[in-house]
Amino acid sequence: MVESITAEYEEILSRLDRLDEKAEFVSAEVAQRMGRKLGREVGMLYGLVAGLLLILIYLLI
Repeated sequence: MVESITAEYEEILSRLDRLDEKAEFVSAEVAQRMGRKLGREVGMLYGLVAGLLLILIYLLI
């Protein structure tokens, strides 16, 4: 009786571990996509500012 309860408990723990790994993986993927999107937007902003500065310097000289 105790052995079957222990086996069920171990099975439940292994299932919870697998679910936790899947949730962690999905969370990491979402964070990575958000980071890429934010990086792209910041890069475009820096490019725009650099371009405007070059145009301003060109017009002043």
